[in-house]
Parts: sequence; C-alpha cells; structure tokens
Amino acid sequence: MSVFNGDVLRLTIKLTTPQDASCLARTCRWAYPIAMPQALSEVRISFNRVEKVAVVETDGSKAVHRPALPDDAQNEADERQDMGSSGDESRSHSVPYPHLRGDIADFCRFILADAGHRAPFIKSLKVSGRARFRWDDSIVHPCVSLLAEVLHHATHLQQIELTSMSETLKRCPQLPCAIAAHAAFDVIVLTNTAIASLPWPQMASRPRRIYGDLCDVTGTEEERRAAHEMLSSPVVSALQHLKISGFGCLDGLSAVTIPSVQGLNVCDGMGDLSIIARSFPNLRSLALGSWGSRPDASQLKIQPGVDYLNLTLEAGAMPIGCHVRHLEMQTLPEVMDEDRAVLKGSYPAVFSIHLQDDFFGVEGILCEAPGLKFVEVLLPYNYGTERLDTEMQNFASALQNHTAIEGILFCVWPFNCVSNPSQTFPTVASAFFSRVPQIRYVGLKGILKVHGFDDYNRTINSSVSYWYHQTGNPTPERLPHWRGELVERQLFVSSHA
Repeated sequence: MSVFNGDVLRLTIKLTTPQDASCLARTCRWAYPIAMPQALSEVRISFNRVEKVAVVETDGSKAVHRPALPDDAQNEADERQDMGSSGDESRSHSVPYPHLRGDIADFCRFILADAGHRAPFIKSLKVSGRARFRWDDSIVHPCVSLLAEVLHHATHLQQIELTSMSETLKRCPQLPCAIAAHAAFDVIVLTNTAIASLPWPQMASRPRRIYGDLCDVTGTEEERRAAHEMLSSPVVSALQHLKISGFGCLDGLSAVTIPSVQGLNVCDGMGDLSIIARSFPNLRSLALGSWGSRPDASQLKIQPGVDYLNLTLEAGAMPIGCHVRHLEMQTLPEVMDEDRAVLKGSYPAVFSIHLQDDFFGVEGILCEAPGLKFVEVLLPYNYGTERLDTEMQNFASALQNHTAIEGILFCVWPFNCVSNPSQTFPTVASAFFSRVPQIRYVGLKGILKVHGFDDYNRTINSSVSYWYHQTGNPTPERLPHWRGELVERQLFVSSHA
C-alpha cells in the first residue's frame, strides 16, 4: 500500500461507498486512518431488534448486510429478549445474528472512545425504529443516552433522518434535546415521525431543507400546532425546500411569510392555494399530491413565478390559471379530461408523464401542448421490450406535428426488463427519428427507483442510459455517457423563447 500516494488515495476513497471504505479500512493499519472518514460519513441505526441491514458489527467499525431472520430464529430472539437476556448474551455465537441494540451501544462507545477525532467524520445519520418500552427500559435508555452524546460530538453532521421515531423521541427527551442543540443541520427528514416530536423553537440549526412525511397523527390538532410552531420559529429563516404531509398543516397560517422557500411539496389533501401564495411568495417549485377540485374554485390558481409543477389529479380538478415551464403529472384513466385541461392551461416546455400499467392512449393528450420541447416518459414497473417499442411508436405518432420538439426520454425500471438494449434500442431510435424528423435527441434510461419531488426538480437514480442524436444518416449517433448527461440536463431546463 505504501507505493500509493496518500493524497490520491484520499481523493479516490471519497468516490466510494461507506461500505467499500470500511472494507478498505480493515486491510491494514496504513489504510485505516485514510478510509475511516468515508466509512463513517453515513451512519444508519435502528432500534428494531433485528433488521435486514445492520450498520455496525460488534467491533463498531464495519458496515455489513445481513438477511432477515427466519421465523424460528426470530421467535428465539423474541424469547431471549422477553426473558431479559443481556446484550452480551444475545451476541454470543449460539445466536445467528447480534442484538441490534447491543450494536448501537457498541458503535456509540466506539465513536466516544475517540470522540474528538471520530465523531466529526459523521455527515449523515439515519435513525429508525421504535424502542420497546417494557420492564427492560434499562436496555433501551443507555443506547439513547449514548447516541445523544455522539450527536453532541458530531460537529460536522449535516443531515439527520428520523423514521418511525415518535415514540422513542417522546419517551427519551435527551435525544430531541441533543438534536435541537446541534447547530450544523442542513437537512432534517421526518418519515412516519410526528412534527411535534422535535422542539422547533429551541432548534439551533438553520436547515435549508425540512421534509416532514406522512405520520400516524397527520391532520390532528397537535400536529397542526406543531407545524405552525415550526414555520413560525427561527429554524425556517434559511429554509429553501419544505415537504409537509397535508394542507391541514397550513390552515390558519396567514400571518406567516417565509420568503426564502423556493420548493414546496404537499403530499396529500386539498386546501386554499392562496395560503401558499401568501406564505411562500418566492416559490419556484410546487408539488401537489392527490389534488381534487374545491367547490369554491373555478381553476387551480397557481401563483405566478412557479417554474415546476408536480400534480396528481383526482376527479373534478379544474384547469391551471397560469403557464409553468415544467409540468409533471401522474396519469389516471378517470381524469383524462382533467389532464388535457391542465396540460393546455399550463402550456409547458417540458412535460414529464408517469404512465400507469394497462393504460394506453395517454400520448394523445400531447396535442394540447404544441409548444413542447422535451418529453420525459416514465414507464410502469417491469415494462418489457415489446411494450416499450409500442409506446415509442405511439409517442412518435403523437409528436409528428410538434415543430418545437427537441428531445424525448423513456425511463424504464428495472433496466433489465429491456432485453439487449445496446442492440435493440438503436433500431427503435432510428425508427423514431424517421417518423419525427424534427426531433434531435432520443434517450432510454434505466432507473433504480422513481423518486417523488425532492429539491428543485424531481431526481432519479440512474443506472445506465442511452442517448442518440439525429444526424440525418440511417444510423443515429450514440452519444458518449458524459455528453448524454449534458444533453439531458440541457433538455430539462428547456423553456419557451
């Protein structure tokens, strides 16, 4: 290992996953201090007794993947826990997998053994699961106290994600107090965790992103008060992107204005859009889930300045009252007329459409947006090669009269549902170019997972992509990967002249 330049190796390790860096750290003493910063950069902890992924092994330093326990092993672990066995006993060699709460304690002690050096390596922390509060509280609470102490020393921690943690945060106040005292959070994510679980007025951080996902108490008065408390506190002074579970969290928010917010995602429900316009005057990106009509509204009055709109319609929704540059929609058979009206009223330059399985003919609505420059088609899960070819032919027919169109991208997941894409897709792309000669680019992208609205635009984890360029020759030019990514970025920011 000494033949490698240390600086080069440090830069290379930053491109690896924490798991790979952890493996490298265990190869030799020379690699250990170089690889550990990356190995500890992302930490995942669960209070569930047994989980498919355990972040740390009993030595406190390595990240491993474990299969779930079979039913008989799970029952044995439950019996051992109910009998009050200690963490050390449950990690004996006679048990197939260690007790995860023991792992949490081991990991925290490993960090705290050299807290000033190790804790600052942690950049992202994900904590999940509900601790079991029985007569064995002594097993849970030391873990929580140790974790709170780790948070105190993790001065460079930028992102925290709490999943199903409402009960644990309520029963263990030292943990929310430690979170509130931390001053470096850039991202706070609550998944199936109540907004009321954190003391927002006492938060020292000024995050740019807060994502509060659906939780068991969504819509309750307690959650609504907590949302108002959060949005009225100094914690949102630098907030740029906000995700909330429903419009109930915004009701009665007329006195609050947050000019820094540029992206808003309302997961579910209907409400008065004028509240959004008043509270978020500089909004550029808006996502509305499960939107239906209001009896007192003749149209969806999206405020001027919104550049990106992500919309899932229900029956009865009305047209949009202004233009948006990028429109993204989920398609449902029962709201095709509403989809047409929205597409016509918004007049987008970029249109992303999520197709539903066994639902054809959606491409016919493209005639309502003659100014389209780029179309992104997200196909249903496990679409085969023949169905992909059929959809490409259908969209080619629908785009023949679109003079401004520059590119189209078909996204499939998983990518292995398309057989031999390097051989079959050039022929399909060539046929698309012959039917739509004005189009310049046709792409096929394999994706690992479809994400909902996140930051300014929705993001997709890409595994592989094929981009072809119209050259006028019978065989289109396949672009190298770097150029394909550049073309894709340029197409997504297309706008009307």
